[in-house]
Amino acid sequence: MRNGSTSVCPELIKQLKFWKEIIVKWNGRSISISPMWTTDQTCIPSTDASRSEHDGGAGGVFRHWYFAFKWPSDVKVDLDIYHLEALACVLWLTWICTHHPEDVAGKRFRMWCDNEAWVWTIAKGRSSWPAMEFLGNYCHTLMAKHSFILQLDFLSTHKNTAADTASRFAWNEFFAYMQTSANLSQHELVQVNLETEIDNFAELVWQTRQLRCLSLELLTKH
Repeated sequence: MRNGSTSVCPELIKQLKFWKEIIVKWNGRSISISPMWTTDQTCIPSTDASRSEHDGGAGGVFRHWYFAFKWPSDVKVDLDIYHLEALACVLWLTWICTHHPEDVAGKRFRMWCDNEAWVWTIAKGRSSWPAMEFLGNYCHTLMAKHSFILQLDFLSTHKNTAADTASRFAWNEFFAYMQTSANLSQHELVQVNLETEIDNFAELVWQTRQLRCLSLELLTKH
């Protein structure tokens, strides 16, 4: 207000910090985003996560690349399933934006997700849970830096077949599905190692765990 003062709410400060980080790291390039949504499912990133003791892991597919890894037991102890779902999505998008940014630049994606907490975090652009807020902001930063739009559409796990089978290491089901749905044979598919091919893999997992533990401490105090 002119010649006066007003209070600045914490949410506004968060937004300012968010955009400041993007502007500082921005490479100066911007690509117009297509008004059309990508409809070919093989060209849309997909991920899924599991927290089961036996085969709890994460998996995902994009074009002819796919990943799968198991969560360490201490990560599954610290994080709920919605954190794991969000983390798997962020890690996969990070790999794509690092190694194949041209495949997402200027595009709109409707990505399937079977976790409503993560769907709402992306839709609203915020979350009351610190770890989800962190992952949501990170995801929106990727969108801003690489000029793409991601919308999450909720659906049941059983319909997210490719990512679901990869996250459970059900390889016979996975390869059979990719053959029938995308006409990609096993030898045409390329598995990537997110842990070694993402420089900040460990940092993203660690920060998510730290923020989750912080929120638990705050709840305990109250």
